[in-house]
Amino acid sequence: MSVYNLILWDDRVRGSRPRRGDRTYQVNNGTHLSWILRTVSERAQLHTSQTFNLHIIAHGFERPDSSGSLAGGWGINICREGINIHTVERFSRWNGLIDNILIFSCAIANTASNATPHGKGDGNYLCSRLAQITGAQVFASSSNQSYHHDTSDGLGISVGRFEGSTYVYTPDGNRVG
Repeated sequence: MSVYNLILWDDRVRGSRPRRGDRTYQVNNGTHLSWILRTVSERAQLHTSQTFNLHIIAHGFERPDSSGSLAGGWGINICREGINIHTVERFSRWNGLIDNILIFSCAIANTASNATPHGKGDGNYLCSRLAQITGAQVFASSSNQSYHHDTSDGLGISVGRFEGSTYVYTPDGNRVG
C-alpha cells in the first residue's frame, strides 16, 4: 500500500515551509480549527486507498509547573484554538480517515507535575484521547524537539527524528513505548 503524507505547519515555528510531504498546509493564529478539520478530512477522503499520515509541526504549549519550571503537556499551539483538552473532541470528524498522526511539538506527551487528572497539563491523556477520537495511531514525545532551519537545500524545515522519549498511542487509547 502506498503512503500519503500531509503536513500541517504552523508558521509560528521558525523556518521555511516544509517540502518533504505530498502536501503541506501553512496555518497560523488566524486559521480556525474548523478549517483544519474540514481540509484534512477532505484530503484524507481523496486518499482512502493509501496509508494516510498527518504530520503536525507546531509549538507545544508550556506552563510553569509546581516547581516554577516550564513544562509541556498543555496542548499544541496550532491555528487559533489549538489542540488541547477543550478542543480534542472536535477531532472525531477524522475518525477512520487518518492512519497515523505524528506530532512534532515540544513535550506534547509530557504530564506536568501540576496537571489536573485527565485534563489540563496532562499531555499523555491528551494524546491518548486524540488517538481514541480519531481512530489513528498518535506518535508524540515528552521531550523538547529540535528542527533544522537551513533553507539552502530548498526543502524547508526538517523535523528529523523525534527527540527523547517517544510514545505511540493506539486507537484504543493505550500508550506503547
